[in-house]
Amino acid sequence: MINFFRIASGVALLAALAWLVMEPKFDSVVAAATAFAAFIGSMLVKKERLPKTREQSQNVNNNSTAIQAGGDINVENSGGIRAGR
Repeated sequence: MINFFRIASGVALLAALAWLVMEPKFDSVVAAATAFAAFIGSMLVKKERLPKTREQSQNVNNNSTAIQAGGDINVENSGGIRAGR
């Protein structure tokens, strides 16, 4: 995906520079400067790795019913339920 943005900003920069050469007015200068900033910005972005997903744990005592949740669940003896993330 990052390569797509680099290529797209490079194409936009080339198009803006061509417009600047053909018609050197304020609009083409702003477009070229913006495209240049986008191109440089796309080169500075590093590919980030997604964080590893956490494993869920589930402990159920005898004569108990398990609960499906989006994270760890601890059922205390007092009857309260505490969700941990």
